[in-house]
Amino acid sequence: MKVEGINALITGGASGFGKALSERLLMKGAQLVSLIDIDNETGEQTLKEFSDRFGGERVMFIKCDVTSETELKDAFERTKSVNNRLDLVVNNAGVTPSNPKVIDVNLTAVIRGSYLAKQFMSKENGGSGGVLINTASIAGLVPIVHPSYVASKYGVVGFSLALVETDPSFRADDIRVGIICPTFVDTPLLINASDDSTIRKANKVPISQVVDAFLLVIEGDTKNGCCVRITSANGIDIHPLKSVDEYNKELQIFKI
Repeated sequence: MKVEGINALITGGASGFGKALSERLLMKGAQLVSLIDIDNETGEQTLKEFSDRFGGERVMFIKCDVTSETELKDAFERTKSVNNRLDLVVNNAGVTPSNPKVIDVNLTAVIRGSYLAKQFMSKENGGSGGVLINTASIAGLVPIVHPSYVASKYGVVGFSLALVETDPSFRADDIRVGIICPTFVDTPLLINASDDSTIRKANKVPISQVVDAFLLVIEGDTKNGCCVRITSANGIDIHPLKSVDEYNKELQIFKI
């Protein structure tokens, strides 16, 4: 999908990955980027920064608690109403394991946001399909940090892959699904968890490389159901995954 002319909705869009991706999309000609974030002060600051640089008609900020079904749906409705289209949804909002809502924000809101993405990009509802990206983590592939955080990110990976493997309606609506699994990056989320000894000794990757990974999925029309890793050792690569059929041949889960 070409970025030029698209309308995008990004949760956690006021800072970190969300802000960096939003900036890149605007630089590449996105028609509208909707920044969804619970942090009103940072959201307004980012809105002003981007409005001054790219034009106020191309960016909007919506204060939203992604754990609220009502608020999240309202954010989708307000975003699509601007140009009557929605082409890209990035479920990116996240919190650290010390937050009691770690599962609610990191996983449940991603599930809800994914089905809202389908609803608002669906051809049945006047959409034209699009791209859905869910932000997981290398901790969604390797259990390297707090169990609750790992559970939330493993859940994002598993849920997103299941959308591709078991829900044909996404493919029928021309909605591609991607998963981003970065290792440690200097973002506000990581800074808030900096007292974790695992994080202090971690190799970090630049945020620009994570944004490159997002663009790989957005612009790569053949990328569907891929899990993109970003690590200091291998840069950007695709995590090797087996299909359900391949697993079934190996493990005989179902009768062949």
